[in-house]
Amino acid sequence: MDPMIFGGVKIMSNHSGSSVLDEIVHGLVDKVLLNQMSAAQKKSLCRVLWRNGIKCNCNSSEILDAELARLLKTCARCGDECEEVSADDGICAACKGSG
Repeated sequence: MDPMIFGGVKIMSNHSGSSVLDEIVHGLVDKVLLNQMSAAQKKSLCRVLWRNGIKCNCNSSEILDAELARLLKTCARCGDECEEVSADDGICAACKGSG
């Protein structure tokens, strides 16, 4: 677990919060709602997840696992919209290239 810097203080990430957000989105998938959403609605959902995840000190890659990243066409690391993300980890080519 890598500590994050918040207000100049190292804090640990909120793994349980990340898991809850991930389970909510997987629930949408299980209920087929996510597949019926338009691209604009999926993008809006990603922005809401990212904004609230950051507020709650969650790890983006724990919120969007590889499966969700592919479905939402969003990188699990940077949150950018992208057509292709890795099937292994949900990371886009730009993030993979940057380390």
